[in-house]
Amino acid sequence: MLDNEAELYDAFPPALVGCKEVQYSDTCYFTKSTSTYLVDDPGSALVPKFYGFYVPYEPAVPATSVRGSSYRQPITGEVSPILLIEDCGTEIRAHKQSDRERCESLMTRLHDAGFTQGSYRSRNFLVEDRPSAAEEEVEGEAAERCPHYRIIDFGRGSSKKVLREQYGWKLGLYLFNQHLKEDQSEMKAAWRERTRKERREDSDSCEHNCICGGMLQSD
Repeated sequence: MLDNEAELYDAFPPALVGCKEVQYSDTCYFTKSTSTYLVDDPGSALVPKFYGFYVPYEPAVPATSVRGSSYRQPITGEVSPILLIEDCGTEIRAHKQSDRERCESLMTRLHDAGFTQGSYRSRNFLVEDRPSAAEEEVEGEAAERCPHYRIIDFGRGSSKKVLREQYGWKLGLYLFNQHLKEDQSEMKAAWRERTRKERREDSDSCEHNCICGGMLQSD
């Protein structure tokens, strides 16, 4: 699963990891060229930055095409693969309607970008209360801390582009749409279960209060 997760992190476009392309023009004599470069834009990030996937390897085995990593053929032993990603805070405690809407909006943006996550659990949605680069430049009360949200755990995820490359355009699109439906079904099931749990907790709390109230009245 880690190798699939590494492949997805490697496939995420710059916009999803908090980088944006900035164009600039360079005019030299009569020649004008337009180039792009990446700058940090943490407020727009959806997934953590990917720093590489490292596994034990046989020196004689050539490296694969995973960018920015030393990913090679694993060997048997006790050494485990390591997937290095950005630390993006703690789990969202999705107890409110606003939390649910936040998680759903993150997943919708991921789906629109051509990816699925495959494991809709609250532990896979992180929040970090930190100022963005723009906020750090502002002084006084205006520089309020702005929370940043991320989705993690893509071991069961998929990429529309990768599936098309592996299985062809038609079958790849069909498989991606199936994964998309599974993501959406998991979202609905997770919130139904949470609603039932909250109702049970409310019922238990009400029963406890009634018992305690009756005991106080009898005293």
